[in-house]
Amino acid sequence: MGYDLIEYAETPLGRIAFHQTGSGEPLILSHGMESHKGQYAPLAPLLAGNIRAISYDQRDIADSFAVAEPYTMAEVADDVIRLMDALGFEKAHIAGFSFGGLVSLNVAVHHPDRVQTLIAGTSPDNRRPATQFLQGLLAMDTAERTEAMIKAALSEQGQLDPVMAATARSVISGGYTRPGSHRFEAMATHDVGDKLANVTAPTLFIYGSDDPIASPQDGAALAADIPGARLAVVEGARHGIYWEFREATARLINEFVSAHPIRSAH
Repeated sequence: MGYDLIEYAETPLGRIAFHQTGSGEPLILSHGMESHKGQYAPLAPLLAGNIRAISYDQRDIADSFAVAEPYTMAEVADDVIRLMDALGFEKAHIAGFSFGGLVSLNVAVHHPDRVQTLIAGTSPDNRRPATQFLQGLLAMDTAERTEAMIKAALSEQGQLDPVMAATARSVISGGYTRPGSHRFEAMATHDVGDKLANVTAPTLFIYGSDDPIASPQDGAALAADIPGARLAVVEGARHGIYWEFREATARLINEFVSAHPIRSAH
């Protein structure tokens, strides 16, 4: 187990590649728009020992199955359920940031009985106008988008840290969600705004105060429509909150998972 080992789950649509660390409460981690299963490698060692953290490649990404036909965000979310089924999880803690946060929201809306807790963050609320940065980002070519994403992910101080910058560059690829790709088109199908009240799991949103892609106001708007949802804002953080501010992010996740263990539901 660990990020030096790629494991595979066989599903009806194909195999899903994943890394896993720890044991105990299953936590499914969905990665971002231009990322892959390695996104959470810096965060995973800080997660509590009673958490079995599973970070997987979404469809059309890296080592997981590819899809020939267009698909929706709801179908990307269905893959989380396929992964859970393959691993024998009746319920799991569902987490994700950015595009992964959108995936996680879709899981909670469409499969509420499979979600123990929902932890999502740094995701735009599509009912609010997109930030100027995000509008420009989606119009850039691959190389420009990669560089812009690194600046969006890390503070100015973080960008000067060679280890932090290398971490971001090892994960971010500006070509995964290029215009015209299935992933790009799937984002337009994300529409859970009128269904958020269907979310029954305890919910935590985590946002960075300085995120140019998704502001805390996005998190507040989403939290307002989910009964009992909580919003945590990490001061000074940009979009890569799980890298540069991984200690604060891990602490929030650890506390939330520990407060809502699956075993207590039986």
